[in-house]
Amino acid sequence: MSSSSRSKELAKLLSSGSDPFQSCEGYSTDVMLDELCGPTSDGDGSTSLADLDGIFKSAIETLQAHRDVISTKLVELDKQNRKFAAKFHESLREPEKLLHLVTAEMDELEDRFTKVSSSAVVIGDRLAIIDKEKNRARDTDELLEAILLLNTPSTAPVKSTNKLYNTLKDPHRVHEAIVIVGKLRDFADELTSPATKVAVQEIHRLNQALESSLLQGFDDAQDQELRGVASAHDLGTMRENAASLVAHGCKDIVADRFVWNVMKEKLTKHAQFLRADSSTTELDHPDAPTCDECLQDLDSLVAKIRAICKSQFVVIQSVFSAAIAPSIREILVERLCHDPAFGLLSHLERLLGRDGMADKEYVAALRAAYEKCCGLVQAIGMLPLETPAETDRMQTFLTAQLQVLFGGHRQRYVQIEQDLLHQSLDQTLGLIKWPAIPSGKNKYKLKDQAARESTT
Repeated sequence: MSSSSRSKELAKLLSSGSDPFQSCEGYSTDVMLDELCGPTSDGDGSTSLADLDGIFKSAIETLQAHRDVISTKLVELDKQNRKFAAKFHESLREPEKLLHLVTAEMDELEDRFTKVSSSAVVIGDRLAIIDKEKNRARDTDELLEAILLLNTPSTAPVKSTNKLYNTLKDPHRVHEAIVIVGKLRDFADELTSPATKVAVQEIHRLNQALESSLLQGFDDAQDQELRGVASAHDLGTMRENAASLVAHGCKDIVADRFVWNVMKEKLTKHAQFLRADSSTTELDHPDAPTCDECLQDLDSLVAKIRAICKSQFVVIQSVFSAAIAPSIREILVERLCHDPAFGLLSHLERLLGRDGMADKEYVAALRAAYEKCCGLVQAIGMLPLETPAETDRMQTFLTAQLQVLFGGHRQRYVQIEQDLLHQSLDQTLGLIKWPAIPSGKNKYKLKDQAARESTT
């Protein structure tokens, strides 16, 4: 009986190597040894060592033969795997070559796209320039056509489809018209031919009329604001008219008009209630104001100027652009300080420039006026502005205005202070009773007395 027939486990092991679909699951070496050494299923079993040795030799030979078969199969499988791996790697080379080719083509395509994009940018820039020149040529053509229409005598009725000309003649489109007039004015400066004299005159007439119309609208809206009955529409009108005038090159005009309207409404009427009169500066005049009255007038004026700055700084911020608002504020403050009729300077001259004024009274009045003006400068400098930089700028400007207000009194004040100091010193020296200077024997007695007092 063969060893494989004696042991089912051995048969299972041998069959698992020969049959690829046969599993070796559940195999046990101990069970196989028990089956080889034990009796067979029919009860016939080997009991001698020689029989067992033969059985084991037969099993070992069977297993060795089985191992050789499996080794041969493994060698064949390894050869097949190598062959298949070589074919697989060979098949991968083509896609890799194709990938490199596609990558190179993509890089080339990207370069082409980059060149096309650069060309498109250049073409776009050139088209923009061409479009700009086209618009410029069209605008120039319209301007020339409008000039020709304006060159027609005013007695002849003109009907045209020219948008610029129709805008100039439309009283409801003042803001657009002044922009057009600005362009026509630049053309008019270069028109030297007598044939275009009528057009040049009409352009200047329209320019004056539009500026006057915008200024009048600005004045009317500001008058409402100064009287405290302004609406949002009035502030909007001021803002739009100011912007159009500034863009037209009339910044100084609109700034002067704004400041003058404030001065006219706020200070000229306020001056009617002041007791001091500039025509009576002599102290012996019966109607001459006293120093206290002048200081009271100065107090009233300082309070009025503080209130004006507080209210008008808000209006300036609302009406004018951030680029010109600081300069408008400075013009207003400068006018309030230095107006020859109603400003601080005129009141200071009225207070400090009176004929026959005593030195002490002058110094006291100057000190009081300076303190009041310093308080005014500090109050204006603390008003809220748009940015810290504008606040610093305003404070620097106010300091300069204060120096200008009192700069003319500096030399006189120093001289008066020196004179008063000398007078006070002379009076003090005159009040001191100096002891008589001793002579002769009294002189030595005084020395001995002084020596005794020093020792004690």
